[in-house]
Amino acid sequence: MNDARKRGQAIEVEPLRETHTQIRETLEQIREAEREQARDMLKAAGHTPQQIQAIETTLEQGRENQRKELVQGVEAIGATVASEDKARAGREAAEQARQAERAAREATEKERAEHLARLQQRGIPAEVMKILGVGQAQAPSAALHRDPNNPAPQVVRGGRSPAPT
Repeated sequence: MNDARKRGQAIEVEPLRETHTQIRETLEQIREAEREQARDMLKAAGHTPQQIQAIETTLEQGRENQRKELVQGVEAIGATVASEDKARAGREAAEQARQAERAAREATEKERAEHLARLQQRGIPAEVMKILGVGQAQAPSAALHRDPNNPAPQVVRGGRSPAPT
């Protein structure tokens, strides 16, 4: 898993996700079986419910200390799956943004071509049409649209902060 990352190779997330889920479920089943077994042994030994609860807690802490490395490994797999999911979501969002930008660019080009065609129908000379087509950075209507989240930059006079007093 880490070797694939170091080599820049993609990690197969779905098999990793399935393995992670299966390991977590198996580990929980083992924990429950250990609890039941310990409870049954303590009851058979004649301990009271309060004693059983106190002893169970101590036994469970000991078992968890023994499998500490295993749990850390399972958590590392889960973190890798989450990281890969986040990276995939980022790639998908970037691709959607590229597609939206491409669609906007195509719409602008189409609008520009339609505008030039209308001008040509009015009898504007070919030389003027060529100058308009080459010199126009954006479609005429694009100049009217402003992104509400990206207002025009503000001019600050003086260029310096006032001196502290």
